[in-house]
Amino acid sequence: MLLEPSSPFATADHLSAAIELFTARGADLVVGMRSSEPHSLFVGTQLDDGSIAPIVKNLAKASGVRRQDQKPEWTMNGALYLFGWDAFKKSGKIYGSPEKCYGLLMDHWHSMEIETPDDLALAEFAVKKGLIDCSHWTG
Repeated sequence: MLLEPSSPFATADHLSAAIELFTARGADLVVGMRSSEPHSLFVGTQLDDGSIAPIVKNLAKASGVRRQDQKPEWTMNGALYLFGWDAFKKSGKIYGSPEKCYGLLMDHWHSMEIETPDDLALAEFAVKKGLIDCSHWTG
């Protein structure tokens, strides 16, 4: 299991759930996941001249579609990667056969990634406000 130091809030329960999912499904990979905002329909690149044509073209294909009506999307949160040694040796990558890769859904707070000073400030706020329980680290 790979635990990323920049995503430090996975709990023992998350790790146990990942192991259970990995074993139950005969997985090549179980990775921590979080909800993704905004929906990919509303995301794209801005061109060098400032145009957002790629985004507008996406929206035009889905005319009348409301953001609130979109199915949830998920993305990896960096908190945990549990992968099988055999699949890793075979491919040289942690991602094995796509059909044998699974996501463990985690809540927003436990999915926090700390990569910037602003991320660190938000993490400190979450801990101070009790949104993330770190008592198991301090005894």
